[in-house]
Amino acid sequence: MVFLKAGDNRSQSKEALDSLQKLHLAHLGKMYQKGYADISGSFGDEGPIRGVSIYNVPTFQMADSLAKADPMVQSGRLQVEVHPWWAAKGFPLR
Repeated sequence: MVFLKAGDNRSQSKEALDSLQKLHLAHLGKMYQKGYADISGSFGDEGPIRGVSIYNVPTFQMADSLAKADPMVQSGRLQVEVHPWWAAKGFPLR
């Protein structure tokens, strides 16, 4: 499970932020299409945790690497916090 948290570089112009958001959504869409992420979404408040993704990959390192490839993370606007997570037996994601 990847928590997307507010990063240290949040001073982008509106134009730069709009561009980053498009790239961010494209990245998340690609992760879903390739079967790496089962679900991704943002939180509706202005707290420090901005969103979450549940990756369906064999290793922690792969989830960490894929999450850090997100353009929002690379720009410093977001940072990731990755935790190993498993659904309870018999309760797969739908």
